[in-house]
Amino acid sequence: MLSGLPFSTLPQGVGPAIVAATHKALRPGGAFLIYQYSAFVLPLLRAHFSRIDTGRTWRNIPPARTIFAWKDADARSGPEG
Repeated sequence: MLSGLPFSTLPQGVGPAIVAATHKALRPGGAFLIYQYSAFVLPLLRAHFSRIDTGRTWRNIPPARTIFAWKDADARSGPEG
């Protein structure tokens, strides 16, 4: 799944709900790709994803962060099982 949603400006509670629903919808081993200009979303992702890879897209003006949040290959529905 891919998102460019501005997580830092969403109403309170909406960002965590989106991340949780996305984690649940992903197949085991799937990835949630996010591009952002800040690291605001990282704590939201860490609540659900154990592997998070980050990078930069330097050709973008301004450079954007790219974040891949991977669902564990053996995950069923989420951290709670």
